[in-house]
Amino acid sequence: MIIHHILVPLDFSATADQALAYAIAFTMPLQARLTLLHVLQIPPLTLEEGATALSGTYLEDLETEAHHLLQA
Repeated sequence: MIIHHILVPLDFSATADQALAYAIAFTMPLQARLTLLHVLQIPPLTLEEGATALSGTYLEDLETEAHHLLQA
């Protein structure tokens, strides 16, 4: 079995960082493609909270933070 592509989901936790390091070490000798997928969990909100949070910049702020963490 030849591995051509590895998908690594990330949530910027310490566990995800360890998984990424393992995936990099595993992928390099195989010369496989490595794709990183940032996983974002939006906490459950009430209908009132959801309307406020999702109508503002809440999702944009989460995305901006994720971009900064991914760059780091």
